[in-house]
This record gives sequence, structure tokens and C-alpha cells, in this order.
Amino acid sequence: MKKQTSLCMPAVFYLIFFSFFNIIALGQTTDIPRVSSPIDKNDKIPEGWFKSGTEPQDYIIGIDKETSEQGNTSAYIKSKELKPSGSCDLMQEIKAENYLGERVRLSGYVKTKFVSYWAGLFMIVEDATERPIAFDNMQDRPLVGNSDWVKYEIVLDIPKNSDKILFGASLHGKGEIWIDDLKLLVVNKNVPVTDLSGKKPTALYPENMEFEK
Repeated sequence: MKKQTSLCMPAVFYLIFFSFFNIIALGQTTDIPRVSSPIDKNDKIPEGWFKSGTEPQDYIIGIDKETSEQGNTSAYIKSKELKPSGSCDLMQEIKAENYLGERVRLSGYVKTKFVSYWAGLFMIVEDATERPIAFDNMQDRPLVGNSDWVKYEIVLDIPKNSDKILFGASLHGKGEIWIDDLKLLVVNKNVPVTDLSGKKPTALYPENMEFEK
């Protein structure tokens, strides 16, 4: 059940997307390993979704029937390694044809626990060559630490040359996140976009403090 197409954030992107994060904003190529099958025997991946990321084997995806913001269940991503070395995504990939020329909003509730690095929702728009042409992974407003359910939104334009839309939630580093009540809807053009394409993301930590690079 493995689907290693360069899709969800093309391999560099994942080797990326998060290595997502070093990405579109920097105008780099993104390669997103798209894995459509459980990578851990304990995974319980929701129907219609798949698991991906830079190091998805360091994480578990499941359904929580005791924690939810809407309805009776939520999905979660949690690290299983003491020091996970990458990221894990719970995501979908759809054709863009029903949204061409529209402005689209991805919204949903996220709850975090002990997130040591960062987490967030994401949406990526690709052309037919799998080149990201619009993108937001909330790196400029990352979710860290502990938080109760909060609703977050991503808004992107879907250009006429779009081919696919990739969206979901991502966890980088140690911790756990829950995701619930996601919606992908067309919105009015007066709703501001959150596109990070062409923008250099704000760093999360200091770097090159000794000027040796």
C-alpha cells in the first residue's frame, strides 16, 4: 500500500515539507514522499487520509474516541521516539479542478501536548509538474508546547494552472497533536490569503551565532 510518488510535498520539500519548512518560502524544490499505507503496526489511519513526512516511522497516527472538539472522535499524531529526527503528516491529496480560480480556506481545530519543536495545519497547491505554486504550513505562526482546542485557518488562491491540492496537519519533533473538524471551503476574495510562497520563514531558533558559516 505504498505510494512513493513525488507528491505531497515533493521529496526535497519533505526531504521536506517540513523539510516542509525549508521550502517553498525559499523557492526551493520540494519533494514530498507520499506514503499511502501505515508505516507502524499501531497506526490507525482515518479513511481517506494517508501518512507521510520526513521520518513518519518515528510517529504513530490514530483515532481518539475520547478526545474531540466536534462530534465523537478526533485524529492524532504522536511521536513514539524519545528524539524523533523528522516530521510526520496526516494528509490528503485532491485534484484542483473544482477549485481553479477560487480562493480556498482550510480550517480546523488543533490541540497540542508537549510539542517540543512545532506543529500546524498545511495546504500546498501544485502544478502539473508537482511544483508548489502556493503554500502555507503555519511555520510563521507555529504551534508549540501545550494548548487546548483552537481553530486555525489557512487561505490560498488556486491558480488556473493548479493540478493538485495537498492539505492536512504536521508534527515536527516530539509531542502529540489532535486534529478535528477540518473543512476545505471556497471563500470570498476579500478574505486575506496566508500564502508563504516567496517569503522567507521566520526562524524558530537562533543560528550561526559564532559567524562560522
